[in-house]
Amino acid sequence: GDTVTEISLSGRGARGESQADILRRTGQFGVLPTDTDAEAVGKLNADAAASAASLNDRISQVDYLREDRLLVFQDADGGVFGEVGLDGIWDIALAALETGDFQITWEERIGYDWPIVIIDGEGKLLWNAPTPSALSLDEEIAAARGDQAVLNDRLSAALDDYGLRREQVSFRHNLRQTLAYFGNAAMGVPGQFRISAIGDSWTRTNDRWVQRFVEYLEGKVGLAAPGWVGFGRTFSGDAASVNGSWNWTDYPLTRTGTWTDAYNTSPASPDRSHATSNEVGASQTVSGTALPALSGADLYWIGTADGVVEYRWNATGAWNSLNVQGTVDAVSWAAITTGMPVSGAWSVEVRVVSGTVTLCGIEFQGAGNGIHFNKFGGAGASIANWATAGNYGDAYGRMNPNLFIVMDGTNSQPSITPASWGTQMESLIDGIRADCPLADILIMMPSENLRTNTVPMSAFSDEGRRVAYEKGCGFLDHCFTFGADTSLYGASGLKWFDADPIHCTTAGYRALATATLRAIDAL
Repeated sequence: GDTVTEISLSGRGARGESQADILRRTGQFGVLPTDTDAEAVGKLNADAAASAASLNDRISQVDYLREDRLLVFQDADGGVFGEVGLDGIWDIALAALETGDFQITWEERIGYDWPIVIIDGEGKLLWNAPTPSALSLDEEIAAARGDQAVLNDRLSAALDDYGLRREQVSFRHNLRQTLAYFGNAAMGVPGQFRISAIGDSWTRTNDRWVQRFVEYLEGKVGLAAPGWVGFGRTFSGDAASVNGSWNWTDYPLTRTGTWTDAYNTSPASPDRSHATSNEVGASQTVSGTALPALSGADLYWIGTADGVVEYRWNATGAWNSLNVQGTVDAVSWAAITTGMPVSGAWSVEVRVVSGTVTLCGIEFQGAGNGIHFNKFGGAGASIANWATAGNYGDAYGRMNPNLFIVMDGTNSQPSITPASWGTQMESLIDGIRADCPLADILIMMPSENLRTNTVPMSAFSDEGRRVAYEKGCGFLDHCFTFGADTSLYGASGLKWFDADPIHCTTAGYRALATATLRAIDAL
């Protein structure tokens, strides 16, 4: 209970010394570790008598406990005259401690956190024992198991190896700006919200989860800006593999002349793809709808030694020259707003004037309320590409997102261990934080796929959850969205997975978009 047994060493000896003084001078009392070897015990006491100058020194010799005792009391000759059991009960011969005209006084006190304390005659605490458990270790483990035969089975049902709860959405409280924005929108408060999303082909192709996600938000809070349109293509010359925007229909990209495309290489553009040409007159053109109206446009390029381009809006008026050299192999940008229309449908053309030109794309801005979405998915990209992508982070800072969505796993799964993946994800998050310190970050794990995998996606999800916890990010696990039984994914089940077997069907991507909207409190 709350009763604590205290030994108070009090009284005076014949020389006017306190009991504690006599014990320190004569070495008659020691609190020593127990030992079944009498010779070892004698040696400990002999060493103590020779070198221990105080009772505190003697007490400090207690460095281990025998299995059935908490501590024992021995005299200078090694004789045991008392012991304390593991339950805190004392069994001591008081007469063995009574010498001269002083004696041991027992007191009962309430309020200590320790079951046993030893103090000297002046009330100084010399030693305390920790509160013993009411249950033995075996009993505690048995109680913790509950109805499970093995404790690990019970813990694993809800917790991962890091002790974090396995669930579809974790640490949503870290999405402060995101939750505040959609909460305000629900109360009729207007505002603009900027989202950037990186990932592999699941995020690159506009008609997968991305377009459904943005179109729903457009209907809910409005569309503020067209956002990013990437000039690169996964396969050079293949119009169907263009990176483009989140909406290929409303913001189509066309090109003339000869361009060489590169993706998932360094130096890297914001969407891991860029196009290079040295053909004079070779062009890239983006068209857009009247709404939302434009308020700005930034052209992004990778510096070369001699590149020069020019641009014009709506195929009319004078051309505007722009040097796209800058720092070689570094991502740079500049506003291309001269002649930009303030209303109506529009187009902007950028063409090569001289030298070698490497273009990344254009971010189109708007001043209205609603969503500004930048799609940066790269086909074939994996965590190694994103974590070591070089200086694209400066570009992300320029775009100043409120929410940064990071999804990776499908392409990383066959080639890297979950632990290594987690380390590289940490590096990626640190890079985003360095350039976008105020942005919310949502780490989003893809579902398992129908490919034969040595390591399940859930193992990567455990790492993603850990990184999210340690780095203050939100976490969304689509392994829960799709479920653990992959046999239900395919044509004979939910039909959420394509036959390839690493991409979703329309229904599957719609499920991803829906779960993502719920995670950010937008649905």
